[in-house]
Amino acid sequence: MDERTGIERNTTFVCTRIRLKQELEEAGEQCIGVLPNKYNPKYYAWVFKRTPTLTKVVDDFVKSLNSL
Repeated sequence: MDERTGIERNTTFVCTRIRLKQELEEAGEQCIGVLPNKYNPKYYAWVFKRTPTLTKVVDDFVKSLNSL
């Protein structure tokens, strides 16, 4: 458990990128919480339940970033 946020890291995913959040929601994933972004408190971070679909979307997103 993350002591700062109180979120279980094994069953949730914290998203700090708006484009990834949009892709997750387009894939049918639902945001279950919103936090201040720990890297920049002026922005938000979104919490999603970790699922196989979420993992695939995140993996594809990271691959697309690495191919730039």
